[in-house]
Amino acid sequence: MNKSLRFNIQTINLSIYLTLLIPSILFFVYWITPIISIPLTLSCLYILYNYYKININCKEYLDISIIHLALMAILLYYTLYACGIGQFSMAKDDILLRSNMIFSHLKYYNWPVFIQVDYSDFTLLSYYLAYFIPVSLISKIIPSINIYYLEFIWAFLTLYLGLLFFYSYCAKKLLFLIVFLPNGIYWIIDKYLFKDPVPLKFFSSLMTLAHGPQQLISTILGLCIILSEIAKRQKSMFIINIIVLVFFWSPFISIALALIVVPKYKKIKIFCMENIISLVTLLIFIFFYAEKETNFFAHIKPLSEINYSYFLFYFTDLILITFLFKKYYRNRVNYYHVYILIILMILPFIHFGKHNDFMTKVSTPLIFVHYLILIQEIKLQNIKYNIVIFFLLSIYSLSSIYQLLNPIIIRPSNIDYISSYKDKTMIDLYKDKDIHAQFYSNKHSLFCKYFLK
Repeated sequence: MNKSLRFNIQTINLSIYLTLLIPSILFFVYWITPIISIPLTLSCLYILYNYYKININCKEYLDISIIHLALMAILLYYTLYACGIGQFSMAKDDILLRSNMIFSHLKYYNWPVFIQVDYSDFTLLSYYLAYFIPVSLISKIIPSINIYYLEFIWAFLTLYLGLLFFYSYCAKKLLFLIVFLPNGIYWIIDKYLFKDPVPLKFFSSLMTLAHGPQQLISTILGLCIILSEIAKRQKSMFIINIIVLVFFWSPFISIALALIVVPKYKKIKIFCMENIISLVTLLIFIFFYAEKETNFFAHIKPLSEINYSYFLFYFTDLILITFLFKKYYRNRVNYYHVYILIILMILPFIHFGKHNDFMTKVSTPLIFVHYLILIQEIKLQNIKYNIVIFFLLSIYSLSSIYQLLNPIIIRPSNIDYISSYKDKTMIDLYKDKDIHAQFYSNKHSLFCKYFLK
């Protein structure tokens, strides 16, 4: 007989909520002046208490086979390794530059982190720190612990919570795992047929995990709570709060989650104390991120700037796969899915940041929901249909599979990048224009004047 373990779904959700909340609490304590941080922290704990009180009365249980639990753990463990989390593989890739620098700043310097530019002036490190703060704090308290191991464990535990949720939510056993795989058939066509470096970068889950784990973790954990709250019969007081907490993990992912819940506005309780506290918290986060010393350029792209890859992505990765799924699943039009597809179609025209940051990051939760909707419509009892679907998904996953095999093909270089940043002076990093533009706030910013500890 196949043994299984029983999980309380509300306990899983509470653990996810705490994971999103704890970095914000640590930020309040270490970055913000006590006259503001103490009432703000108590207010956030008040919301946590209400969330616990409302959910503790719900007794929903999920039985998961031990074999499935082990399989999820093995797949996630290798996926994190293959994507370079913990920097045990692909460590020579420059996509880890940001993580290395942030971990080094937080590990080796006092909090809040700032650098002395002149004898009296300073500039503040202002980046979305939620993913980095818990790991860095433990590393500061216990320096003998390997920070790379800590990062790997932190990423593993947070994502595993998300997997447990979607195991229950999708009701398709392990089928939900495919949302981590599809990387886009247009990537294959564009790279190998047109030999293009793919300037239009809609990210899949694996690419997001490799480039910025905080983006994928906040996507999945934020969606876990939001989808759970939407599924309830009563209006939720916590959806806006979750979007605000995610804002500290990644402002762009927070924008995407807000777009996702817009059609579900009837499920949100607008006027309540939880939302007032959340909006005050959001305002402080905005002050923290705003007033960079180098301004970001935002504009709407004209159609002339959108090349063929945009239409290639939209046709192959959105329309074609949706059509092929729907061909065997005759049902009325899912207008919510249409809304998600339209938003994905609009994103390339919005430019914010030096590169395509807005599009690549905001698209991550939307693409996740796009595949999630398709997965939920799979008819497990139709064997012929399932064969077609799995064959289709395997084609869409070819480039992701290559990414998972990449560490076997290319061995990592063993360099302690986080320590190497310690050897560079903060001024050297400050003088790097790209780093300067993204990571440092103006010394005369409102946050530095009124909120900084």
